[in-house]
Formats: sequence, C-alpha cells, structure tokens
Amino acid sequence: MSKRDEDRSSRLTAAASAVEQGLRRFEKLVETAKQTSLDSEKNLHKASQALEEIASSEEQLRTDLVALVQAVSDARERHEANAKHAQDVANELKTRTETFQSLLERYAALGKDAVDLNALAQRIIKPAEGAQEEKTQPEREAELVESLRTLEERMGNVADDAKRLVESARSDRFDDIARQADSLRQMLAAARNKMSLLHQGLARKVASDKPN
Repeated sequence: MSKRDEDRSSRLTAAASAVEQGLRRFEKLVETAKQTSLDSEKNLHKASQALEEIASSEEQLRTDLVALVQAVSDARERHEANAKHAQDVANELKTRTETFQSLLERYAALGKDAVDLNALAQRIIKPAEGAQEEKTQPEREAELVESLRTLEERMGNVADDAKRLVESARSDRFDDIARQADSLRQMLAAARNKMSLLHQGLARKVASDKPN
C-alpha cells in the first residue's frame, strides 16, 4: 500500500470514528434533555444548556458526516481504480497465457517434425531388407542421393521454422521456450550439415560413375 493510500485509509477510519462518537454524544445529550423535568428554574436552565449543546453537537456531527461521506467517496474511487487494475492484470494474464500456449504448440509441432525427420533418416540410411534387391547399385545410389536431397531440404525448412519460433518467443519474452527452440534449431542445423556432406559426397560419386 502506498503512503497516499495509507493516508486515505486513516482518514476513512478517523471520519467513521468521529461520526460514531458524535452520534453517541448527540444521543446522550438528547436523552439527558428528555429526562430533565421542566418544573423549576434550575431545570429549565439545565434543559436550555442541554439544547445548546445538542445544537453544537449536531453541527459538529454534520461536519463529521460530510467528512465521512468524502472519505467513503475516496474509498469507492480507490476500490474502482484497484478493480480496474485487477481487470487489467486478468486481461494481460489471459493474453499472455494464450501467447504462451500458441508458442508451446508450435514447439510441440517442431518436436514432432524432428522425430519424423529422424525416422525418415533411419529409413534412408537403413532401408528395409529386400526393398531394393531388384535395383542395381547405381540405381540405389541415385535414389539415395535424391532421398538425401529431400531430407536435407526438409531439415532446412524445419530449422527455419525453429528459428522463427525463437524470434517469436524472444519477442514475447518467453525465454525458456526460446532457449528450447534454439537448442532444437542447432541440433537440426548440425544434422542437416551432416546430411549435406553425405549428400554431396554421394552425388559426386554417382556423377563420376556415370559413363561419359
């Protein structure tokens, strides 16, 4: 709570206390006046004094009530301002949660793509038994070159997606997702480089084996 809010809270408490005390004093004075028998000069004077005190007390009570109304109005304004701040926080939380969920879904999709690429790489490097028995060695090598080219291209696309996710996560200040996505991007880039070297080497071999 700020110093200003503490002062406002103190004023509200003091105003309420002053009104409560004023009401009790006013009620006591009225009760005293009611119980005074108007049957002697002394009692008439006493009742007259009581009425003067009642008038003075009522004037002070009105002043205290005005102060209390103002303090209550200030308290209402404080509450409305705080309620607005709370709603702003709730709206921001909703937006940030939706952004985080979207980034998380993109990261999960990248993870699935990485798993699929790994499975594809395994199939290319280690084809099923008997799958290529009817093909010649040059045919198998040429097919492998094309498969490696496709794999390299897909790895590059997924790595680019990971890079875009890193940029989005950093822009949205979700550094944990940015770090994880960047780690995946680096892994894909390293695997792509290996596939590229293998692809280029095999492509040169296939080219050199072709008859002139």
